[in-house]
Amino acid sequence: MKTIDYNNYDTLKIYANKSKCDDIIYHYNLFEWEVYEKVDNARYEDTVDITFIRPHKIENKDELQLLQVYMEERLNGIAKIEKDKYSRTLAFSLSTGVIGIAFVVFSILAFLGYLLPMRYIVGAISMTFGVVLLTLCAVFLPIFIKKDRLKYDTEIARLSREVDEISDRVSVLKGDRDGKQ
Repeated sequence: MKTIDYNNYDTLKIYANKSKCDDIIYHYNLFEWEVYEKVDNARYEDTVDITFIRPHKIENKDELQLLQVYMEERLNGIAKIEKDKYSRTLAFSLSTGVIGIAFVVFSILAFLGYLLPMRYIVGAISMTFGVVLLTLCAVFLPIFIKKDRLKYDTEIARLSREVDEISDRVSVLKGDRDGKQ
């Protein structure tokens, strides 16, 4: 492999998810970055290490760098949303489910006489709480997933539109006046 002439070229190293690799390369190509090297990450099997290069002296470099920062913020925002999309719903359903199961187990132990003298009353009450919690979890989980999907997909769509607007501004800045490449 040839070495990079650091006096005439800038370099940039990106770690990207394999499924997003082509999209990342496309967006960085807009800013005149070219793929120098693309290799699988040694540590994470779903990650690719991409090294980009571009000539050090390019037209409108300051504006391109600023727009690149804006684009990176939007792309990182999309990745963060996709990663954490259902985390609150998952935390709620897991905690509610575990507590519900704990009540059911407690009630079974109470019915078997391992815990209290008033085992049937305590067992019935804790079984009721457990079943109610598990039912709430089963009923509300699909509703929360749908609500999260709508909320986060709307935010992802907004950020994607902003990335497209930045791409159009880059195209115009590079000389393609109608914003298309």
